Amino acid sequence: MSAVIREIESVIGKKGLPLLLTRYSGQKVCVPRPENLHGKHDLVTFLGNEVAKKFCTRFGGNQMYIPMNNAARIFSRNQAIIKDYSTGMTVNDLARRHGISIRTVAKALNGK
Repeated sequence: MSAVIREIESVIGKKGLPLLLTRYSGQKVCVPRPENLHGKHDLVTFLGNEVAKKFCTRFGGNQMYIPMNNAARIFSRNQAIIKDYSTGMTVNDLARRHGISIRTVAKALNGK
């Protein structure tokens, strides 16, 4: 994990980090100052008001690059697996759809 990602995680926590990385991984982000953060801002929409405020308090007024992170890609894939499984897809179907092993699908469904 890069120093930037560790610093972001220290501010927004383990639950907020995958959300931020899923949305902004590999992109430059203009982070608003906390006083300019409003309820319809993209950060508030997916992080929630409290976490978005923490993020903006630490990084607000800056443009920052959010590094690519394999964890974000895996998190998104696992969320899709869980959603597909809840619709009745089998583990074998999920493995084929996502191009991964049955064991990897099982890990995603067990939250590992």
